[in-house]
Amino acid sequence: PYLVNSLLLVSLGVGGIGLATQFEHLFVCRLFTGLGVAALSTAATMTMADISTPLNRASTMAPIMSAFAAGTAFGPALGGLMADRVGISETFFVVGGSYLGLTLVNNYLLVETKAKPMKFPWHKDGAATTAASAEKETGPTMLEASKDAVRQWAPLMADARVRNTVAMNGL
Repeated sequence: PYLVNSLLLVSLGVGGIGLATQFEHLFVCRLFTGLGVAALSTAATMTMADISTPLNRASTMAPIMSAFAAGTAFGPALGGLMADRVGISETFFVVGGSYLGLTLVNNYLLVETKAKPMKFPWHKDGAATTAASAEKETGPTMLEASKDAVRQWAPLMADARVRNTVAMNGL
């Protein structure tokens, strides 16, 4: 459902940009589009992770990541060419309609890859624990886990090449 819902959000946002007459309208539509694209990339990555094994995960995820990069690189250029030919609003209508079409196709063709609910350490037998019983658990706290993550990243971030790569990719 995440792939379908995220595409619907992108569709509404992009199509709405074609209708925007004020800055506020454009802002809200761009917000919808941004949230939808973020959800779409997350859903696509989760789907690829669900259907892959540890041995083929990289080769399974590489095409989807390459497609997102290519769309980011070529999409605006193709949109600019299209806007020159048919107009700006019409371009957004066509792109939004394309996303809507993909939403409908995915709604009927895609199946859920992980239908089973995930079990988290703070759940027992699939049910959430109470606050009192959660305190008795022996796992690390969120603060301890955060400190551990910072400790693991510190040596990596000391290398200027890693630091620059992380900064260029927006953390």
